[in-house]
Amino acid sequence: MRRGNWWKRGSRCIRCRCCRRMGIEVGVETWYEGRMSEVEKMSIVLPKAMNDMVSEAVKSGRFATASEVISQALRDWDKYEKAKAAALEDMRSLIQEGIDSGPGEEWNAEKFKQELHAEFAAINKLRETA
Repeated sequence: MRRGNWWKRGSRCIRCRCCRRMGIEVGVETWYEGRMSEVEKMSIVLPKAMNDMVSEAVKSGRFATASEVISQALRDWDKYEKAKAAALEDMRSLIQEGIDSGPGEEWNAEKFKQELHAEFAAINKLRETA
Protein backbone atom coordinates (compact mmCIF):
# COMPACT_ATOMS: atom_id res chain seq x y z
CA MET A 1 0.00 0.00 0.00
CA ARG A 2 1.45 3.33 -1.02
CA ARG A 3 0.39 6.11 1.32
CA GLY A 4 0.43 8.76 -1.36
CA ASN A 5 -2.23 7.03 -3.48
CA TRP A 6 -5.02 6.66 -0.93
CA TRP A 7 -7.66 7.87 -3.36
CA LYS A 8 -6.93 4.99 -5.77
CA ARG A 9 -7.98 2.32 -3.27
CA GLY A 10 -11.69 2.59 -3.95
CA SER A 11 -14.12 3.26 -1.15
CA ARG A 12 -12.01 2.02 1.79
CA CYS A 13 -10.69 4.84 3.90
CA ILE A 14 -7.00 4.30 4.53
CA ARG A 15 -6.64 7.65 6.24
CA CYS A 16 -6.39 6.21 9.72
CA ARG A 17 -5.48 2.89 11.29
CA CYS A 18 -8.73 2.74 13.25
CA CYS A 19 -10.84 2.51 10.10
CA ARG A 20 -8.52 -0.12 8.63
CA ARG A 21 -8.40 -2.16 11.83
CA MET A 22 -12.17 -2.06 12.34
CA GLY A 23 -12.92 -2.68 8.68
CA ILE A 24 -15.04 0.44 8.35
CA GLU A 25 -15.92 1.25 4.77
CA VAL A 26 -15.90 4.99 4.22
CA GLY A 27 -15.95 6.60 0.83
CA VAL A 28 -12.99 8.82 0.17
CA GLU A 29 -15.40 11.57 -0.78
CA THR A 30 -16.97 11.34 2.69
CA TRP A 31 -13.97 12.62 4.60
CA TYR A 32 -12.17 14.46 1.82
CA GLU A 33 -15.35 16.24 0.73
CA GLY A 34 -14.54 15.79 -2.94
CA ARG A 35 -11.89 18.50 -3.07
CA MET A 36 -9.32 16.75 -5.24
CA SER A 37 -9.85 19.31 -8.01
CA GLU A 38 -9.09 22.13 -5.55
CA VAL A 39 -5.69 20.76 -4.49
CA GLU A 40 -2.62 22.79 -5.41
CA LYS A 41 0.96 21.73 -4.96
CA MET A 42 3.22 23.88 -2.76
CA SER A 43 6.74 23.55 -1.49
CA ILE A 44 7.58 24.81 2.01
CA VAL A 45 10.72 25.04 4.12
CA LEU A 46 10.48 24.14 7.81
CA PRO A 47 12.99 24.34 10.64
CA LYS A 48 14.34 20.93 11.67
CA ALA A 49 12.26 20.85 14.87
CA MET A 50 9.01 21.43 12.96
CA ASN A 51 10.01 18.95 10.27
CA ASP A 52 10.62 16.37 13.01
CA MET A 53 7.17 17.11 14.45
CA VAL A 54 5.55 16.52 11.06
CA SER A 55 7.53 13.32 10.52
CA GLU A 56 6.61 12.03 13.98
CA ALA A 57 2.91 12.72 13.36
CA VAL A 58 3.09 10.66 10.16
CA LYS A 59 5.15 7.87 11.75
CA SER A 60 2.69 7.59 14.64
CA GLY A 61 -0.06 6.81 12.15
CA ARG A 62 -2.17 9.76 13.13
CA PHE A 63 -1.74 11.20 9.63
CA ALA A 64 -1.05 9.41 6.37
CA THR A 65 1.05 12.16 4.81
CA ALA A 66 2.96 15.30 5.72
CA SER A 67 0.42 17.25 3.66
CA GLU A 68 -2.36 16.13 6.00
CA VAL A 69 -0.35 17.34 9.01
CA ILE A 70 0.24 20.75 7.45
CA SER A 71 -3.40 20.98 6.31
CA GLN A 72 -4.64 20.25 9.84
CA ALA A 73 -2.21 22.79 11.29
CA LEU A 74 -3.50 25.43 8.87
CA ARG A 75 -7.13 24.61 9.70
CA ASP A 76 -6.33 24.98 13.41
CA TRP A 77 -4.50 28.25 12.76
CA ASP A 78 -7.48 29.53 10.76
CA LYS A 79 -9.85 28.72 13.64
CA TYR A 80 -7.50 30.47 16.06
CA GLU A 81 -7.30 33.59 13.88
CA LYS A 82 -11.10 33.71 13.51
CA ALA A 83 -11.58 33.33 17.28
CA LYS A 84 -9.01 36.07 17.90
CA ALA A 85 -10.78 38.39 15.44
CA ALA A 86 -14.15 37.66 17.09
CA ALA A 87 -12.69 38.41 20.55
CA LEU A 88 -11.23 41.67 19.26
CA GLU A 89 -14.58 42.64 17.77
CA ASP A 90 -16.31 41.83 21.08
CA MET A 91 -13.79 44.00 22.91
CA ARG A 92 -14.34 46.87 20.47
CA SER A 93 -18.11 46.63 20.91
CA LEU A 94 -17.73 46.68 24.72
CA ILE A 95 -15.50 49.74 24.49
CA GLN A 96 -18.04 51.44 22.24
CA GLU A 97 -20.83 50.50 24.66
CA GLY A 98 -18.85 52.17 27.45
CA ILE A 99 -18.31 55.30 25.37
CA ASP A 100 -21.99 55.43 24.41
CA SER A 101 -23.09 55.12 28.05
CA GLY A 102 -21.94 58.68 28.69
CA PRO A 103 -19.54 60.19 31.16
CA GLY A 104 -18.69 58.19 34.21
CA GLU A 105 -19.17 59.18 37.81
CA GLU A 106 -16.33 60.40 39.94
CA TRP A 107 -14.92 57.54 41.95
CA ASN A 108 -13.85 58.02 45.55
CA ALA A 109 -11.64 55.25 46.89
CA GLU A 110 -12.30 56.07 50.55
CA LYS A 111 -16.06 56.03 50.03
CA PHE A 112 -15.74 52.68 48.22
CA LYS A 113 -13.71 51.20 51.09
CA GLN A 114 -16.30 52.37 53.63
CA GLU A 115 -19.09 50.76 51.60
CA LEU A 116 -17.15 47.48 51.42
CA HIS A 117 -16.45 47.51 55.16
CA ALA A 118 -20.17 48.11 55.81
CA GLU A 119 -21.13 45.19 53.54
CA PHE A 120 -18.62 42.83 55.20
CA ALA A 121 -19.82 43.91 58.63
CA ALA A 122 -23.42 43.11 57.62
CA ILE A 123 -22.37 39.69 56.28
CA ASN A 124 -20.43 38.89 59.47
CA LYS A 125 -23.40 39.96 61.59
CA LEU A 126 -25.65 37.56 59.64
CA ARG A 127 -23.16 34.74 60.15
CA GLU A 128 -23.03 35.33 63.89
CA THR A 129 -26.80 35.17 64.22
CA ALA A 130 -27.09 32.01 62.12
